[in-house]
Amino acid sequence: MTLLPKIKGLARKKPVCYDPKKDRFITLDDLDANKAQIVPLDILTDEQLKRLVIERNRVGEDYKLETNWKEPAKSPNDIIKQIEDDTELGRVTVEADINYLRNRLLIDIEVELAKSRRER
Repeated sequence: MTLLPKIKGLARKKPVCYDPKKDRFITLDDLDANKAQIVPLDILTDEQLKRLVIERNRVGEDYKLETNWKEPAKSPNDIIKQIEDDTELGRVTVEADINYLRNRLLIDIEVELAKSRRER
């Protein structure tokens, strides 16, 4: 039984965590194939968290983010530049993505655990 969220397409290529000991990004496929284990995000440094979010933007779906109606929409590469330059948008992006990872993984795993308990 897998306790992993059902994510498809390019979103599955996005890492869900980072292993600092192996200097390796970990995807859902790695977890599903037991090639890696979840590394708690709380043990990562701020720089490692930034690297994780940058990698998630680099390999994920293409998108356009509008942050200000007076400016053109931003692409993943624009967002990566904002993170690397440590702008306010870059910091907010890192915080939002890390919060999404924490909450998404925990919530989905809890849902799967609840399902397996009901099936017993």
